[in-house]
Amino acid sequence: MSIFNKLNSIFFSPTPSEKNSKSSEYNWTNIEDIQSIEIPCYPTNPGVASPVNNIEYILHRKATEFKKEKKEDLAIACLKKANELFPYSNFSWGKKDYMRVVEFLKDFGRFDEARKEEKRILELYSKYFSENKFHQNSTDENAIDTFIETNKKVFYSDGSDLVSTELTPRACTCEICSCYRGRIFSVYGKDTRFPKLPDILRKMYIHKDCMLRFSPIIFFNGDRNNFNPSYDSSISFTSSTEIIKYVNRPFIDERTEDEKKIFIEKKLREHAEIQDRQDYDWLREHLPEQAPKSFGGYRKMKNANSPNYIKLKDLASENGYTIN
Repeated sequence: MSIFNKLNSIFFSPTPSEKNSKSSEYNWTNIEDIQSIEIPCYPTNPGVASPVNNIEYILHRKATEFKKEKKEDLAIACLKKANELFPYSNFSWGKKDYMRVVEFLKDFGRFDEARKEEKRILELYSKYFSENKFHQNSTDENAIDTFIETNKKVFYSDGSDLVSTELTPRACTCEICSCYRGRIFSVYGKDTRFPKLPDILRKMYIHKDCMLRFSPIIFFNGDRNNFNPSYDSSISFTSSTEIIKYVNRPFIDERTEDEKKIFIEKKLREHAEIQDRQDYDWLREHLPEQAPKSFGGYRKMKNANSPNYIKLKDLASENGYTIN
């Protein structure tokens, strides 16, 4: 669920006065006025605020209103403008929020336009998606160098180049990435007590979905260090000797059988959803009269293997498309 939809489920519909307090500042009657909305001067986010009064959120609300009123072009203009503002916002917005305009275009039957818009969004905005923004990196092959420079106050305070890696939870990783969790690495090999950071991790991830995280760390002289990897509460070291021994352990897949099973099931669910969305998009593009009104409705009928789903599947096959 996107941030926008989550907030809509939390905050009830505003009163007319609340709804008009910010909306009335703008002219919503034509596309040109929507396109001319300027980037606001966003205040610092205190961490407990809501974006419901932000213009990008209001644009999404207006898009929903225009969709209900069958004013397609105004709805699309609002969502495109929101996408332009998202990167400057004092809140983080995810891929689903950016892609809402693509879903609207599909709902309107404008599939060629939807495909072009999706490509444009990925080219222009993917680095701003909260999923990528919080990852500490994008596609930089030497992201670790930037990371150390950004945290130079920590690293340069004792001349070290040490980073720790976390993975939470460990059931959310593959057999490769699991080898690198719960470690302390010397990025440039300055501290020979610790393994040197492998070249494969210079980008600061192997697979983005595996949730590997880096943190700067200072390793003190004597037994003044604590090492408690968050993926396993049973692991807790205060002895420097034990910590060094632990982070130098063999690079092997340490997941339990249950963790491996959870990971496989998670990937299967993700793959199934991707396939179901492709099938649903084909149905609403080529069989719009027969396709369910929502993706949720489609998945429900598919999971139940209902008679209507079987008919829909047969109809798709007759039109040259196979639904597995």
